[in-house]
Parts: sequence; structure tokens; C-alpha cells
Amino acid sequence: MSQGIAESQRGDILSKIMDLLIDTWNVLHQTGVLPPDSAGIGTFGLCKMIENSRWSRDRVMLICDGTPSDNAPSGTRYQTVFTGGTRTADEEIMERVCQCTAPRSILGVTSDREIIKAIGKR
Repeated sequence: MSQGIAESQRGDILSKIMDLLIDTWNVLHQTGVLPPDSAGIGTFGLCKMIENSRWSRDRVMLICDGTPSDNAPSGTRYQTVFTGGTRTADEEIMERVCQCTAPRSILGVTSDREIIKAIGKR
């Protein structure tokens, strides 16, 4: 998943708790973001993958286009945000990064160049 991490955030990501903002559709459906054997894992599979990674202690926000699903991960560390019909997940992620008072505590997971550029500016 490191492909989508903005260069400015690679420094100390292992030394502190992060807020992972995941561009869910992008991570699950763009070729090359996840290993090929992870195709079709869905949001629960993505969460399980995170649980087995170096980001297992971090807070995870799955940012999704569209309207809520009954089958969306949630809990103390996981939150699923649906953007509805008026905005995109990309816009939601960029706005959350811009509004954050501690932008280095956010790790954006995407391969979307527009999001990576916006995160890199912070």
C-alpha cells in the first residue's frame, strides 16, 4: 500500500499513531495498489489486511463514494465515511487533510495523483 503514500509523509510514520485516510475505491479497484492476490477482498478484507500490517495500531477511516452500506466496517479504530451524491471521496479526503491541525498525523492511502499532491502541500 505504500505506493500511494505522499513523499512528505514517509518520514516518521512508524513511530506514532496515525490516522489513515483510505481512498477505498481507489485502493480496492485500481490495478497496482494492492497485490494481485488481494483482488476482490472488499472493505472487510482491506481492514483485515491492515490489522496484519505495521499500521495495525492506527485509526482507519475508509472514505467511500456514494451512500451507506449495511455492510460497512466500523468500530473503535475503524470508521467508514460515505460521501453521498454531492461530493466525491477525493474531495472528502482533501478537505479533511486541509482542515487537520496536525497534518503529519494523517497518512493518505491512494494512488490518485490529485490527492497525493494535495496531501504533499500540507
